[in-house]
Amino acid sequence: MKKFLYISLLLSCCLGLPLSVMAQESLKNGQVDTSFRPILDSNPQAVIPLADGRVVVAGTFEHVGGRDVAGVMRLNADGSADETFNVGGTGVDGVVTNIALQSDGKILVIGVFTTYNGTPVGQIIRLNEDGSLDTTFKNDNTLKLDASAYEGQYQWDLQPNKLLVSPDDSFYVLGGFNRVNEKFAPLIARFNAAGVHDESYLPTAHEIYFKSAPYVDAALLLPSGDIYFGGMINGYNGSSLNKKIFHIDADGQYDESFARPKFDFGGPRALAMKGADTLLVAGSFYESFGRKTPLMIALNLDGTPIEDFTAYDFSYPDAEDMINGLIVTDRYILIGGGDIQMPKRSFVYALDKSGAALTTDFDFGTGPNQIVSGLTYDPAGWLYVSGFFTEFGGASTRYFARCKLGGSDLHIETPSSAMPAVRVAVGEGSFSLYDLEGPAEVSLYSGDGVLCASYSSVAEGQSISYELPEGLYLMVVKQTTGQQQLKVQL
Repeated sequence: MKKFLYISLLLSCCLGLPLSVMAQESLKNGQVDTSFRPILDSNPQAVIPLADGRVVVAGTFEHVGGRDVAGVMRLNADGSADETFNVGGTGVDGVVTNIALQSDGKILVIGVFTTYNGTPVGQIIRLNEDGSLDTTFKNDNTLKLDASAYEGQYQWDLQPNKLLVSPDDSFYVLGGFNRVNEKFAPLIARFNAAGVHDESYLPTAHEIYFKSAPYVDAALLLPSGDIYFGGMINGYNGSSLNKKIFHIDADGQYDESFARPKFDFGGPRALAMKGADTLLVAGSFYESFGRKTPLMIALNLDGTPIEDFTAYDFSYPDAEDMINGLIVTDRYILIGGGDIQMPKRSFVYALDKSGAALTTDFDFGTGPNQIVSGLTYDPAGWLYVSGFFTEFGGASTRYFARCKLGGSDLHIETPSSAMPAVRVAVGEGSFSLYDLEGPAEVSLYSGDGVLCASYSSVAEGQSISYELPEGLYLMVVKQTTGQQQLKVQL
């Protein structure tokens, strides 16, 4: 008998999502995995869990285990340095601020550096899966924060912070810069998959507002192609109205109609979708739109507030708390952060789906003893936590830890303005696709990222026969409007 599976869209930058749960049965949700023992001399700024259990990390570190390697490194499943990654290399001569995977498993790297393994490069490079520099990529793009017109009045540092990859492997870099290869590009620039700067992409013709820090601390790319970003920025597109969060539509146009949530202090530091049309904004603010919104607010996609959303209030009168990490699953809202000057205020919390209350389904113990700088979800059943801590939940772990996160799937929904999610019907030895917008290319990958089968020009409702063992697979569906990835049980 044919069984129909209604499978929600799963977005990712890589093809090899981990599909098997690797969490230890003996651990409770929120408990630190003490078998994971990374040795880093600084906290990771970005983390990418891989299909085989290994993890790519990037940041300000210069030593990983016994390796003298700076900026980016791959760890084994137990947290030890992967000696097969960047063999004999020393990494960057500065800091890496972010990394992302393209669909072929290659690693995009951005930061403030000028060499990789001693080779002169720009501030955007691509690595092969083994950590070597990919010479087929344009590795000499230079980013610059040019305030020369102000004759030394402002002294901000170059800081490219965010990296967003599209389904076609083109990508966006966001942060504190206003020139790419000497071409005007304030705060955001687009590149094709090979790293060539798209000079036609210019959401604003106005210079950066230099009177406030021109740094992007949060950014989100929706399946529709819309981009939301924010930070301590007090203005964009020639405005200085303390807006701090901005919307660029799928055509690359700045959205003048987007609402202006004036924050009382600080600004956004993390963004995530909650449902199909709700944007969660978390950061270092306590009021917005003239009302109390401690550290988190829910917005419609036009920027207007969702009045019935009330975030759990754990603020403390003398603390200057901030949320640096934000993850929304199908059951929980996970947040991490703290007060950098008050160690006892550091936290990782699991809120219920409403965001209004703590859930008892997680026990993080005493939590981190210093501020958390980021959270990363791993579908294999882990929550990776990075920060300045040296202990977490009573366990000795420096800068980087992972906790069990079982029974919960990453919850990223397609906004109503985007293409609909593909529906899959699975029968005995065959499957069919529905809600396609035209013929599609379909690929099936195993849990460890191995290509098992591929089919070209799959039509709506066409019965596709397969000869594969029963199990959970990653299905990649490519259409002219973009690429979708789904988990499917065959």
